[in-house]
Amino acid sequence: MKRPALVLTGGGARAAYQAGAIRALAELWPHKQSPFRVITGISAGSINACMMAHYSDDFRAGAERLWGLWNTLTIDQVFKTDNFSLLRIGTFVMRDLIVGGFLPRPVSSHLLDTSPLRELIDRNVDFGRIHSHVKEWRLDGFAVTATNYHTGCAVTFFDAHDGLEDWVRNNHLGWRVPLTTDHILASSSIPVFFPAVPLGEGSYYGDGTVRLLSPLSPALHLGATSVMAVGVRKPKDPTRLLEQNQKKGGEISFADIAGVILNAVFLDTLENDLSRLQRFNRTLKGMDPGAREALEQNWRIIDAESLQPSRDLGVGASAQSERYPWLLRHLLRGLGVGRRSGGDVASYIAFDFRYTSKLLRIGYNDVMDRRDALRQFMLSHYDS
Repeated sequence: MKRPALVLTGGGARAAYQAGAIRALAELWPHKQSPFRVITGISAGSINACMMAHYSDDFRAGAERLWGLWNTLTIDQVFKTDNFSLLRIGTFVMRDLIVGGFLPRPVSSHLLDTSPLRELIDRNVDFGRIHSHVKEWRLDGFAVTATNYHTGCAVTFFDAHDGLEDWVRNNHLGWRVPLTTDHILASSSIPVFFPAVPLGEGSYYGDGTVRLLSPLSPALHLGATSVMAVGVRKPKDPTRLLEQNQKKGGEISFADIAGVILNAVFLDTLENDLSRLQRFNRTLKGMDPGAREALEQNWRIIDAESLQPSRDLGVGASAQSERYPWLLRHLLRGLGVGRRSGGDVASYIAFDFRYTSKLLRIGYNDVMDRRDALRQFMLSHYDS
């Protein structure tokens, strides 16, 4: 049986790019039911993933709903922006930094209150409906991944057919659980900015990309036979990369350092994992069929297609900070985010339609530029 998978990685507000790409894919798709039998999400990609899993029975309706969400999004729908909330959290952080050594236990772990995001997910996603899609075979598997801050493990929480077992692979666990909004909040909890979320017996979880170095692996564990992965980073041009590294740099800020770290955590893993998969496929294709069948594990060739931005999605994000409440602007400026600097950091929390709508259009146009190849990929891996 063919099980094409949709893999959505993270990157804060950059995930709007995925919504644009999905809408274009929906326009290319001739059927009502989703072309993807397995849907997985990591970080902010988990928000898009649960929306599309919710609409497994009507792919175009889900794509339109997802587009509409990102096209009208404002930051106060994701985190609290009133001065009292920002000042309260900021006071706790400053207290811990200044007198933390005299306190029995520091209590600060985040800068923003994301309770509005919980309400946004609750309004748009019915997890009972997703489970019904799985039970009625419209969806073979749905999963999101979060990081257990106590153990450092990546944990993939999944809903799938009864035959699929939990798994343990090195520092990656797979657990079948009834998925809820809490799992989405945990998976998309940007370190430092967003609060960790207690799950299960009370362990605190954060963004799944922190520890999951193989973003394709949850889909493969759920039985995917092909993969369409949508990232949020423009591939580096080798020539341009060499030129940039030969130039003399200027002074750097906290935002510059944080941007490099966040990009390494959120954006690099998909490219590396796709490269490994391609090498693995070449190895299997070069093996004798008999030798391949003799392998102890059920290794298989996985066709993969990736969608990645044609432009740098961080460009223009820092300018959006000028529209934020004054206290949030003050915080970001203190980190080094200005109109022409700190764009990478700003892009992770720029949940504003004036920024995300641009990303929607980039994602949509990138798919349409490759419409024939992508339509053929979906059709060739679909069981009608």
